[in-house]
Amino acid sequence: MSIQITKNGNQTLLMASKGETRHVTFSAFQPAYLEQNNLIIKKMSGRGAVYFYNWPSQNAVNTAPKLALRHYRRGGLVAKVSEDLFIYHGIQQTRCYQELAILAYLQEQGVSVPTPIAGLITQVGLFYKADIITQVIINAQELHETLQVKTLTPETWQQIGLEIQRMHKAGVCHDDINVKNILLQEEDAAIKVYIIDFDKCKIKPDGTWKEANLARFKRSLVKQSHLYKEQTFSEKSWQHLLAGYHA
Repeated sequence: MSIQITKNGNQTLLMASKGETRHVTFSAFQPAYLEQNNLIIKKMSGRGAVYFYNWPSQNAVNTAPKLALRHYRRGGLVAKVSEDLFIYHGIQQTRCYQELAILAYLQEQGVSVPTPIAGLITQVGLFYKADIITQVIINAQELHETLQVKTLTPETWQQIGLEIQRMHKAGVCHDDINVKNILLQEEDAAIKVYIIDFDKCKIKPDGTWKEANLARFKRSLVKQSHLYKEQTFSEKSWQHLLAGYHA
């Protein structure tokens, strides 16, 4: 999928989707505009706010696709110096361009990930700020949340393993794979697994990074099971996941 580029002053709009969201404009990146037009459904806070909202399709909000807007922020000690500024090395080197591109690539490879919609680059001298919009996965819940309320079936653990295997087969290493970046979508008693949040993720040649990626995910599961006693994760769960991964 090619990314369409539109420039307006110091801002660059990146469009990765051609469907009913092709009319997304610069306004779609402005929380104040979304609030003034009563488009926001939900706001999630964390290191950076994520806005979930309806974007009118042919001026009809009731048929609007649900979108998620996220502003890129720095983490760690460097955030104390600059919260959301990154050194600009060209459009294709920006965080939003690369995440849009890798999401589009993964979808082409048959991996279940959010549909990439658009990105916004705002240049500030030698630096830039960035935002990304993806389509919301409806009726989905974080694995972290699901494990606190119910025990997953062996088949669901296998599906999680299979989805990670598909991502790895496509050559993508998820730098932050954890219990909050796996979504479970339940529709008509069927479960579909999605992987989200591909900021800073890269395509790599075959190597030991796949085992390291799996080990990272297991550490996340074990850590959460220690923090939340109600979490229903066990070594048996992991073996089911591995069965799916190696299927």
